Amino acid sequence: MAQTQMSANLKLINAVFAAMLVGIVGYFIYWGLGYTHYTNSVLFIIATMFGVFMAFNVGGNDIANSFGTSVGSGTLTIPQALLIAAVFEVSGAVIAGGEVTDTIRKGIVNLNGMNLEPMQFVFIMMSALLAAALWLLFASRKGLPVSTTHAIIGGIVGSALCMAFTHNADGVALIRWGKLGEIGMSWVLSPVLGGAVSYFLFSRVKKNVLDYNAWAEGTLKGIKQEKRRIKNSTACFSRVCPKRKKSNMPPKWRTTRKFTTSLNLIRKSYNRSITAVFMRSITVKTMSILTRRCIPGFPLSLRSAR
Repeated sequence: MAQTQMSANLKLINAVFAAMLVGIVGYFIYWGLGYTHYTNSVLFIIATMFGVFMAFNVGGNDIANSFGTSVGSGTLTIPQALLIAAVFEVSGAVIAGGEVTDTIRKGIVNLNGMNLEPMQFVFIMMSALLAAALWLLFASRKGLPVSTTHAIIGGIVGSALCMAFTHNADGVALIRWGKLGEIGMSWVLSPVLGGAVSYFLFSRVKKNVLDYNAWAEGTLKGIKQEKRRIKNSTACFSRVCPKRKKSNMPPKWRTTRKFTTSLNLIRKSYNRSITAVFMRSITVKTMSILTRRCIPGFPLSLRSAR
């Protein structure tokens, strides 16, 4: 029953997001055609479809990587993860994606390396976009978590080199190899820094949360055992000793019986001492009263020395 309900919810969510996708793409095409004054409308629509195809594959690979851990651990459900990804992925692209866009747009290909017409640069970018989208689709189909950044930069470099070779231009001068080296270095440093930061954070969490919980649980367990031991000792002292399992050892070696016998002996000795002191006190007082009443001439010093 629960599985059927979950499947129905997922189908509803897929339908909602598909409707949102169609509506947003339609509005973007309508707005873009008006913005470009219907110049190269067919090319604009094709480029939009390539972008939508790329975004679809980014969602199937990169975004799945980002919230795969939270969904896999049960922290978030799939609808919650989709909502968070939809909000924060778009927010990150709009607010903090400008620098990355500039690097992709003009930081890899040197436009002064050869005489490029604007439409040739458009073809380079469209080829890179379609190539990256196809690679992401293949990787997602195979379940391979790959990087969109790697794919799109590789597509741009490959398209630019192809353009230079087909026009008998210097392909080496067309690529900004220094910038490409910085990007490649960031690919090497990213997993190293990510692993180091993750190690530090998890070590802090383990020390301050997980280990503390284990210590607290062990302490509480020890307190409960000590309380149970004291309760059993009190019960033995009051002769309400709980039933214990039969032991194969002789009765004279049983610790509980020896402990109870010692307590009984101490109690009897204490009672005898209290009785003796009490009887002695009564005897002394009685003799003192009789002495004062029956012997009037009895020395006062002796009467007061009772």
